[in-house]
Amino acid sequence: MNPLSAKVYLKMIQTCKYFFAKNPILVVERLLMFSDQDLRVEHLGNNNLVDISSVAHKFWIIRKFSNYFCDPVSNFVSFVIPRFYQCDAKFLLLQKQILTLNEFLFLSSNVEDITLNCTTIKNEDDTVIAFEEIVKVIPKVKHIIFHENVPHKITKNTMKELLKIPHFSKIDKICFYDITEDFDIETFYTYFKVQFYII
Repeated sequence: MNPLSAKVYLKMIQTCKYFFAKNPILVVERLLMFSDQDLRVEHLGNNNLVDISSVAHKFWIIRKFSNYFCDPVSNFVSFVIPRFYQCDAKFLLLQKQILTLNEFLFLSSNVEDITLNCTTIKNEDDTVIAFEEIVKVIPKVKHIIFHENVPHKITKNTMKELLKIPHFSKIDKICFYDITEDFDIETFYTYFKVQFYII
């Protein structure tokens, strides 16, 4: 009932259909959300458009999860997370979403490449989590694209706090869009020179 990896689970269900019947999980490479009901599921090169309300089993995402359901800002991803068995996605794109920290941690445990486009992560007390706190909980990340939508997520102390994070120096690329003038651009430039950019 608790397979150690997607690879082990796939071998089990290929060996005997009983395992899938007892624990129905669909292992998918990519799961892309295009609307509040339609998911595009890709596995082994096959693409299928799925109405999530008609699916009885859970999904185990092994490569990429993206939502393209953009207007207005919503918490729709929060509503579909209970339909996921596990998310091991290395690529994560979240657009115009509001998530709790626990939901974000569930989606980003293995993330290496992340885009947060006007997405807000909140604590249980409804306070917005600062950008540096988000970076702190994604230790495997290599690439970050961040579109600001809540001004107090990036402050004049953001860069100094980022430099305290042990894995921050291992990030290859960061791109900031639409951040406020509070951001300490001088510290950013001194540290990164030409590696990173701000638009």
